[in-house]
Parts: sequence; C-alpha cells; structure tokens
Amino acid sequence: MAIMLVPPSPSHPKNPFKPASENSDWKRMCLAMLLILVPAIGYCILGSEATKLIKKHVVSKIELPHRPVTAAQAERMAKHILTSNPESIRPIHVGDKGRSMVHNIFWLHIQKCGTSLFNTLWLHFCPRVLEKNPTLSDRTDLIEYSLIKDYPMMEWCTDPSDVKFYNYPRVGFHWPYKDVHWGIKKGKRGDGKGPQQEEFHSFAMFRDPVERVKSAFSFRETTMMDVPHYSQLQDPDISIEDYFAEPHIPNCQIKMLLGHRCHHYVEPSELDVNLALQRISSPSFYFGLTDRWDESICLFHSWYGGEMKPFELLNNRPSKRLEISGEDEIEITDIDTAFVAGATIIFEERLKAAGCLSSDET
Repeated sequence: MAIMLVPPSPSHPKNPFKPASENSDWKRMCLAMLLILVPAIGYCILGSEATKLIKKHVVSKIELPHRPVTAAQAERMAKHILTSNPESIRPIHVGDKGRSMVHNIFWLHIQKCGTSLFNTLWLHFCPRVLEKNPTLSDRTDLIEYSLIKDYPMMEWCTDPSDVKFYNYPRVGFHWPYKDVHWGIKKGKRGDGKGPQQEEFHSFAMFRDPVERVKSAFSFRETTMMDVPHYSQLQDPDISIEDYFAEPHIPNCQIKMLLGHRCHHYVEPSELDVNLALQRISSPSFYFGLTDRWDESICLFHSWYGGEMKPFELLNNRPSKRLEISGEDEIEITDIDTAFVAGATIIFEERLKAAGCLSSDET
C-alpha cells in the first residue's frame, strides 16, 4: 500500500494545507449566497450608497475556501502560456549570441535542487577560469564555495563581456527570487542619477517534490545533525510523514520562486501556480530538472553556447541518504506537485526546440 503524504489540514494544528472537508461544497454554496444576498438586502433597506459600503467592508472580507491547483490544471496553464508567447520556448538569441545577452545573473538555488549547476554557471560565464585552468574540466569534486574562493569574480570575471553574479560572494545561500534588481547606472559625477533597475537572467533547477523531500529528510547524514533539514520538532526519530506534515515544509520550490524562504510557512492561497509558471516561462529564465540532468545541460548550451564538459554531467554534491521505510511507495501531494508538472511541460517544449529531448522521452 502506498504511503500518501498530503499537505497538512486546517483542522489539525500540524496540517494547515489539507484539502477542504467533505462539507466544503456546502460551505462554499452558503458563502456564495451571502455574496449575492447581503448587497441585495442592503440596497432594499439602505439604498445604493450604503450597498457600496457593504460590498467594500463586508463582502470583500468573505473568502471562499482555497482549492489547490491540480497537476492537470497546471499543465493546461503551461500549454496556454507557451501558445501565447513563442519566446517562452526558445529565445530570439541563442548560442554565443545568447551568451552575449547575459550580463547579470541571479541563481535561484533551491534547497536540495541541483547545486552542481553552479559549476556550469561560474565556469561558463567566467571563461578565463577554464582557459587558464583546463584541468578543472575533468575534476569530480567541484563545489561552489571552493570555486568562489579560489577563482573570485573580481579577479576572474573582469572582461567587459563577463557577467556579475548577484549576492556575491554568498551566491549559493538560497536567496528567494526577486523580480527587480537594482544597480548603479554609470553617468557623469553629480548628474543625479540614482539606482536603476537592471536587466538580469535567472537560472534554477527544479526537482520531483517526492525526491526533494526525501533528500531534505536525509540531509542530517551530511550535516551530522540529529533532525531533518529545518524540522522544528527536534525529534531524531521523526518519520517522513510527520516531517512533511510540519506546516513550513511543503511547497519549497514554488515558495522560493515567489519570493519566500523555503522553510517559512506561506498560506497556500498566496502560492499562485500560474504566476510561477509565467515567471519561469520568460526567455530570460533558464531552468532544468534534476532527474533529467543531461538534457538540462544540453539545453543550457543550446541557449548560451559552448559545449558540454565532463564535470557538468556529474553530481558533485550528492546527499548521504537514509533508509526510509516504504521509500518506493511514498507519494507527496502539495502545490509543488502541480507547479513541477506545469514546469515539465515548458521544459519539454524547450528541449524539443533545442534538439535536446532524449530518445527515451519521445
């Protein structure tokens, strides 16, 4: 029998996300009737001006129960986005021209989602590092903080065509996405020009939510901690079911994409799947999937030029995994489940356009 891990329930102190109860349809109908009846009664008794006040201060406060987006709905959203904007599939400028369009980089480094991508970013967009140190291509132990320490941006990314990484030197500190980044536009001294919004490109890897939670649950084997990643229960014997039931644990990927910390609790109603899919469909937002790593790296080079190198196809930061009872039967259903389903639709269309789709997926 499969172990089904579902987002937590409002009726349970641990579970604020579980879908509405069997009475939710009745409650929804009653609330809908209130939305109709309250203004009507107000108009009959008090007149139109009072009705406007009722709508503003009473009706606007009535919220219908939140119904999470399903994976099928997210897939339809993604297909609609791709139909509406062909550049979501393939940017106008790709290859070396695509590389020349990148000046500022934001790495959306989601916990337990493909840290090794940083090696590609750093060594591709600061090419002098590999030019002067070609043996790095064959290394199997590249780690982001070592690259930053040994080949700092201020020394190795100084050519006019090189890029700037936001949040340097703490590039990989799991910063949530920001849709605006500010820089200083160069001008004459005293011309009064203040900070200006900068154009930037985003890079991320997403992951099957089940595998991401398993990896986070096992991360204590790497950190030598007694409890799983960001667990607040302080229980070294916690089960993966109870870990996932902690209110702040689900939905890590979409939370970070929408500007929240992975391990902070966010109301499910604030996690807009359509907005998230719109964001990653931008031609200035590259993303891959961890369980389709080779295809992801192929897509990267199709968009930004260069050829795949040996180190790019390695997992340089594997987590030590715990043995989890019933691991092969665990299923997880949260908002990330829907988001990743929609992201996969966009990803596969991009692969097809780039000629990177594996024969196993056709």
